[in-house]
Amino acid sequence: MFRNEITTAIQKALDTIDVHDLSFVVERPQQMTHGDYATNAALLAAPLLKETPRAIAEKVCAALKAQQLSSIEKIEVAGN
Repeated sequence: MFRNEITTAIQKALDTIDVHDLSFVVERPQQMTHGDYATNAALLAAPLLKETPRAIAEKVCAALKAQQLSSIEKIEVAGN
């Protein structure tokens, strides 16, 4: 299932920033303009790393892009 692929890729990205065993969610956003899938991983990891969710999201995004996932067309940070 594609959602499992995304979840695995996000966990690998989190591992690169020393966040392990985080129980995050990958889901379809309520508004389709927000993309096909979204995650709360950055919000949950931010307090652990004492950084803003946006800073964590940017690190996770960069780590995901470095994985060169052929099945994902675009990865971006949304929101504030």
